[in-house]
Amino acid sequence: MFIQNHLNFSFLLGYLSQLVSFYLLIDSYYYFMVKNFMNSVVALQVLSWDVLLKFLYICIWFVLISANRQNRLALIAGAGALINIVLNLFLIPKFSFFGAAVATILTETFILLTFFYLAWVNNFKIPILNIVPKPVFACLVMAAFILYFNSLNIYFLIPISILIYLVIFYLIKGFSPDELHLIKNMFKGTK
Repeated sequence: MFIQNHLNFSFLLGYLSQLVSFYLLIDSYYYFMVKNFMNSVVALQVLSWDVLLKFLYICIWFVLISANRQNRLALIAGAGALINIVLNLFLIPKFSFFGAAVATILTETFILLTFFYLAWVNNFKIPILNIVPKPVFACLVMAAFILYFNSLNIYFLIPISILIYLVIFYLIKGFSPDELHLIKNMFKGTK
């Protein structure tokens, strides 16, 4: 149950921050960035996937540590570092910071897939099909809102988008009873 709850929150936060911050509102960020750095926007969009990848593999990391598989995790991390160095050697000279972003995503994808494989070999079931559909649906509704109302001021668009996402996620019963209880307790503590 821990892994599913952690992955629920990971998916919720990963997709929310990724979609809102880097893809759909990038034109609005133009006003907050110096024109000289606009070329880095694409690299930032690519690198934003790292948030989701890290959220997913950190959860599996803890499960594998609890199963006393940390020696394999160290080997995977070392292999990931080596892959990242080699990719950087080839991609940075040709593609600059965009190449570094791609190298990072490829490395993190390797680590995630290797962790998934290691979990599968050790009979840990990762309930991806139970976790993915609801956050994705809530993101699609939020994305439709952002795309339709993208002319709104960013200071209104971001909070309204987040609220839409959370309301949709709640309405489709994306939060478990434990998560709802935790959220209620968080708000009780702020009064």
